[in-house]
Amino acid sequence: MGSGQECLADRLANRDNHFNFVRLLLASMVMIDHAGLVVSGMASSEPFRPFGVSLGYMAVDGFFILSGLLIARSLATKGVGAQYFLARLLRVYPALIFLAVIAVFLIGPIVAQEAYWRGWATISYGIEIIKFGDTSGGPIGFYPDNPFPNEFNSPLWTLRYEMLCYVLAPFAFWLGIISHRFRFLICLVFLGGVSVIFDAHEKSIFGSHVLASCVRLGFAFGIGIGLWHIRNLVRGQFGWLVLGLGVFMIAGVFDVGQDVADTVFMATFVMWLGLAKWPTLSKLPLKSDISYGVYIYHYPIMQILIANFPDLSWPRLLLFSTILTLPAAWVSWTFIEKTALRYKKGFRANGKTKSVAS
Repeated sequence: MGSGQECLADRLANRDNHFNFVRLLLASMVMIDHAGLVVSGMASSEPFRPFGVSLGYMAVDGFFILSGLLIARSLATKGVGAQYFLARLLRVYPALIFLAVIAVFLIGPIVAQEAYWRGWATISYGIEIIKFGDTSGGPIGFYPDNPFPNEFNSPLWTLRYEMLCYVLAPFAFWLGIISHRFRFLICLVFLGGVSVIFDAHEKSIFGSHVLASCVRLGFAFGIGIGLWHIRNLVRGQFGWLVLGLGVFMIAGVFDVGQDVADTVFMATFVMWLGLAKWPTLSKLPLKSDISYGVYIYHYPIMQILIANFPDLSWPRLLLFSTILTLPAAWVSWTFIEKTALRYKKGFRANGKTKSVAS
């Protein structure tokens, strides 16, 4: 994939990359989409939809690509052991539990327009958040008059698929599917083909949107694993981004394989920007990874804002929610997420983890 730059393997090893910035940008793309959704109440109201694909849709694929890359690296370098699973839980759950507590015990009682503390239904939404269940609703009485009523946190649905990838990846590694390049390639091509079929049938073949989401996001996660396999070749060159964009546009014009083309384009975009040699990016103070906080906190903030200021346009809603979300995400990272991750280091230092594969 070219010369004249350090490859992906080098940039991961010395941490000379901009993946924190890329994750924050992807979270911002999701926010842009949701600003239009929260204002209008219509799922197809996102401000930008190139070839019918929203920015948020593309951003989610980008998140899964990066996850696949970093999980493959973790499995290949550290093996499969207790530390692997502990690290995944400590990265996802502390902020999520905090969100569930805030939803049930703070926001719910404040915004509910009916008797709130009335049995199991009161805390059931918090339980749904923690177990990656049905989070399409919200605390009892959560803003029923909003354009998109009763919905507390739309982005949470993707977390169940991310956790599923985290759980299945070690087993695939154990079985030699991930570690063996040819076997992995066969599986990835199969997933891509199934994704094209699902896309052609409006993602509802066999009546299963869940299955369609598994295939689509599994393929994106697999592309990330594939990048790890060719880590000594990948460099952030602009030509590959142009090629990825070309694939995306051709798929849009001919209306075929749009999901696969979107994933291919996002892989080139994420690698190009993450490995770019831009002095400006290197100077950005992005040692803190606040993207997860932005992702899980922005939607409730938008819903609260639109409930209290119903005349906000989507650009103004985006501006005000960004002003509130960024500090909230920073606080979450500094006092909850980063603090929790210290236990992972302590666990490793005590020598309680055992590698099963390498």
